Amino acid sequence: MGKMKRLRAIILICLLLFTSGCATAPSKGPALKPPRHDKIVAIGDVHGSYSGLVSVMKETALIDDENRWIGGNALLVQTGDLLDRGTDIRQVLDLLMSLQRQAETAGGKVVVLLGNHEVMNIFGSRHYVNPEAYASFVGPGSEEKQTKAFERWQAYFGVSIGPEGEDPADGQQKWMVTHPPGFVEYAESMRPDGRYGKWLRSLPAMYQHGGTVFI
Repeated sequence: MGKMKRLRAIILICLLLFTSGCATAPSKGPALKPPRHDKIVAIGDVHGSYSGLVSVMKETALIDDENRWIGGNALLVQTGDLLDRGTDIRQVLDLLMSLQRQAETAGGKVVVLLGNHEVMNIFGSRHYVNPEAYASFVGPGSEEKQTKAFERWQAYFGVSIGPEGEDPADGQQKWMVTHPPGFVEYAESMRPDGRYGKWLRSLPAMYQHGGTVFI
């Protein structure tokens, strides 16, 4: 089994485990009515498109021009895949994390589900991360962190990253290109104790509202 097939299998198993953890035992009493929401909006794959996400939420009157919640008791369900491909990952995550708190205060609800791209990033797979997305994670000392990360990588593998006979400096330069400033901070933010990693690990893989299941 190839590396990507193994990764997909792991992701599928994890999603099934998360989903099974969301299931509830059948109730022997009368069925409970779901909370009332005057409006339900579901948004699919965002993939780092902050402008696209904002546009949809403004069009559906969930946020105002300052990107603040005005949806009242509306229900917003984002069905996963916030990460990868696009460049505005940090802005997307910060916005939804903020709107969760704002909506709850207003009597509404923002549900964000765990998608396969979130699981990939939790496991350290960065195959689909847009290199330009790392720029928003750059902070003081990013270049030093980048250099130390390369040194740890080289010490761990104990080999040059380039083909035999290649100048080590060229090999290091290639590594720096694929792990630009902000890469380390991005990886740190996805750890179990990281700002985004901790939040992502708290998300369900499915959500049921009345007779509708979102996944």
